[in-house]
Amino acid sequence: MMTTAAGQRRRWLGRLCAWTASLVLAAGLAGCATTAISDKTELRENEGVVTVRVVSLHQRTLRHLAIRNLDTQQDYKLQPQAPLGGDSYRFTGIVPAGRYQTRELYGFDVEDLGVVQRHHTLKVPLDREANRFEVRAGGLANLASVVFTPLQDGRFVAPRESTPIAAREWLRHANPGLAAKLEAGPETTWSSPLPAAEAALLKLQLAYAQRQVGPAGFPVLDAQGTPWSTGRLGTVFDLAKGARYQADTVHQLTTVAPLADGRLLAAGEEGYVAMSSPDRKTWRQLPTPGSKAAVALTVTQAPDGTVYLASRTPLGAVVHAADPQAATWSWREVRRIERGTLAATAEGNSVAFRSMGQAHPNAAVTRERLVIYTPDPEWLSSMDLRTGAWEQHKPESRVVRLRGAPDGVVLTMSAAPAFWATSDYGKSWFQVDKYLHTTLPIFTSKTEAYVLASPFGAWKPVPALYKTVDAGRTWKAAGTLPPNMDRFWGGVLMFDPASRRLGYQNSAGTLAWTQDEGTSWK
Repeated sequence: MMTTAAGQRRRWLGRLCAWTASLVLAAGLAGCATTAISDKTELRENEGVVTVRVVSLHQRTLRHLAIRNLDTQQDYKLQPQAPLGGDSYRFTGIVPAGRYQTRELYGFDVEDLGVVQRHHTLKVPLDREANRFEVRAGGLANLASVVFTPLQDGRFVAPRESTPIAAREWLRHANPGLAAKLEAGPETTWSSPLPAAEAALLKLQLAYAQRQVGPAGFPVLDAQGTPWSTGRLGTVFDLAKGARYQADTVHQLTTVAPLADGRLLAAGEEGYVAMSSPDRKTWRQLPTPGSKAAVALTVTQAPDGTVYLASRTPLGAVVHAADPQAATWSWREVRRIERGTLAATAEGNSVAFRSMGQAHPNAAVTRERLVIYTPDPEWLSSMDLRTGAWEQHKPESRVVRLRGAPDGVVLTMSAAPAFWATSDYGKSWFQVDKYLHTTLPIFTSKTEAYVLASPFGAWKPVPALYKTVDAGRTWKAAGTLPPNMDRFWGGVLMFDPASRRLGYQNSAGTLAWTQDEGTSWK
């Protein structure tokens, strides 16, 4: 009883701290006007739209970008719009026409101290003279990108970058009426270029930011067993050599595919796609497949050489294909799975779904198929990479993560969380046992899988590498944790079928391999 009361007091104390921080935040923002855009927002006379992308290399949540009207001295908050994918923030808002200057980037994070939660606020000043711009009535001020980067001494830098945002494409889906009212003329940007000395400094800051980027998502192995991954600021990682390559973009890359001829194909935010040279040192941007209001989910190469790219759009999921050996790169649409009122069936070329809700489309690849999950209606769609034939089945639950294994097992994680898997692309499902703390399991065959986990029910649970030979029904300890194991069970397991070795990549991108089921790691 005393333990329960003490816990209740701690919870109430934590809530009091959170309420106090909220009151302080509200008081500080009382003088700012909100500029958020929804599907019902109207563009009134003498108003325009302003947008800026913020690429954040910090863990704190960014809440708004404050700007000031230099004519009226009124402050406005640009709100982050809901992203389709990736980690970039797109701050967009409607403001009266006039001359403006950015003021500061605001954010916070919460540190859990057990008894209480400590709120850390973040205010990055952006009010230098060069950060001025003009918003025209009926116009779009596209301020391109700001790369928010923490320094080792606790300070921050925020260099500008010139890649425009695909704001019009996004607005056509978010608010078609508002997009139609925007002038078709050129977009405005910063009022004046940076002075030479400041531009040189920001170039160095941007290069520093690129060096701080870490890998994200699941690694992809090429035919030689080399794992590749992607990250922010157009970064591609060779995890085996610890090397990184730049695709000359500020966009986050969300997927990469090693092609049979040694080149890499990478894709990411806003329909960005790029192809490397065989030595990966030079990259060229490829045409955008469909809309720039899209983010890549996965890309793969079929046995006949065809490249397939699955993307998430504001309306759903779409798959494009291209011949990488053609003289001119050209995408063709293979299948579209959209929400709305399309008159289509599961056997047709388009499949309708009404509302995305909180779940999002996801995609994965096995040796034989491209697999796509859509949340409404609940479908697991798969395309045979050899024949191009499609089939669809119901998943066991709503999916927040999706991963394919070479031998055809598709693993899903629900919001519960719980793991479900299928070895026949959704015709039947089986549950994979869930541990107290765990990484995502990796299947090395249709029945064999591994997971790094700490089990339920033990008086002193021993975290270890666990193995199943009956598709997750039972598990036994097989080996130790890798030496580079993340503290909070981040990172990802991988399997190299060519050399029959198991690997682990932590959140910093460091690799460890074992060929004796965790008895030793290298």
